Amino acid sequence: MARQTAVPLYCQICTKHQIEMKRPSVSIIVPVYHVEPYVEACLRSVMRQTYDGSMECILVDDCGTDESMAIAGKLIAEYTGAVSFKVLHHTHNRGLSAARNTGMDVATGDYLFFLDSDDELTDDCIESLAKPLEKEWHDVVMGCLKRYRILPSGQREYVESYLEQHLPHDVVFSPSTMMRTISEWQNMTAWNRLLRADFIRQNHLRFKEGLIYEDHLWSFQIACLASSFYVVSHTTYLYRYRDDGLSAPDDGRKYYNNLMIIIKDITAFVDERQIETDDYIYRVYRLFFYKLLDFHTTTLSDFVSTYQEMRPYVKAPVKSIIHANGFHIKKIFHDLHFMMPPFIASYWEYLCHRYFYVIVSGIKKQIIRDDE
Repeated sequence: MARQTAVPLYCQICTKHQIEMKRPSVSIIVPVYHVEPYVEACLRSVMRQTYDGSMECILVDDCGTDESMAIAGKLIAEYTGAVSFKVLHHTHNRGLSAARNTGMDVATGDYLFFLDSDDELTDDCIESLAKPLEKEWHDVVMGCLKRYRILPSGQREYVESYLEQHLPHDVVFSPSTMMRTISEWQNMTAWNRLLRADFIRQNHLRFKEGLIYEDHLWSFQIACLASSFYVVSHTTYLYRYRDDGLSAPDDGRKYYNNLMIIIKDITAFVDERQIETDDYIYRVYRLFFYKLLDFHTTTLSDFVSTYQEMRPYVKAPVKSIIHANGFHIKKIFHDLHFMMPPFIASYWEYLCHRYFYVIVSGIKKQIIRDDE
C-alpha cells in the first residue's frame, strides 16, 4: 500500500485561506424608497449576476407610499436563482443613511456593496469586482461606471464616467491617491464598490443619519482609514440621471447647511482618530470650505459670520498650504487668508471673493474671446 503523506497543519490553513479568498461572500444592500418606475430593472440586474460565489441582497423598505415594495416582493417571490434575498422594513421613513445602516447591521457577507434602487448593475459587476480578491483581500475594490439618461425616444444616452478618467486601473493604489480625487470633487459615492465588511465594522463606520450627500463624509472617512484600494478597468455600474429624487439638484440652502455639518464632522473625525492633516486632507477642507463660501457671497454680514463660524473647523497648516499649492505664488495668494487671524481673514476673503476673483475671471474670459 502506498504511504500517505500527511499535510502539515499550517499548509492546510494556508490552502483553506486561499480558497476562501477566491470566493468572498457579498452582501448587496438596496434601500428602497419611491422608486416604482425603476426598482424592477434594479433588482433584475442583481438577479442576473454571473458571480458564482455566495451572494445575498438586502432590501430595506424605507416606508415609501408608492408600489416599489409590492413590485420588489413579486419579483422576489418568482425568483429561483442563487441570490438570497432578505427584506427589512423600517417603521417610518428614516432616510438613505439609516436604510444603509440597517442593511449593514444584518449583512453576513465578507464584502458589502451598496446599490441605489434607481440604478443598475452590469451582469458581471460582482464577478469583476471580486476577481482581484483572488490574490489579496483589499479593503476597497472599485469599478468604473456609465451614467445614462433616458431620452424622449426611450433610448439610453450614456455619458463617460469621471472614475474612468481620474484613477489608475487594475492596480493597487494608495489612500493618498483616493484622497486626491476626493479633493477634486470626484469619487464621493458609497455605491459601485466592494467594501471589506471587517474593515467597516472594526473602524465603526456608519452613515450619518439625516444628512444630505452623506456619501461625501463617508468617502472621506474610508479614504482616511483604508489601507488598500483597487480599481478594475471594467464598467460595473449603471447610474441613472433623474429629473427627481437624489440625482436632481436639491434646495441650495439645505445643501449648504449640510455642508457645514460635513466640515465639522470631518474635523471631529480627524481629531478623534488622530489623523495628521497632510496636503490632500487640507485640499478636502479647502474644497468644502470654498464651496460653502461661494453660497454666502451675497451680503458682507452673511459671508463674515459664516467664515468666522466655520474657519476654526478647517485645519490648514502653513506647510500643507505651501505643499498643496506646489509653491505656486498665485495659488498660495488664493489661500493666504488661512494664515490670517479669522476676523481679518473674513473681510479679506470677502473682498477677494466679491471683487478680485470676479475681476480676474472676467479678464481671463475677455482674453480668451480676443484670441478667438
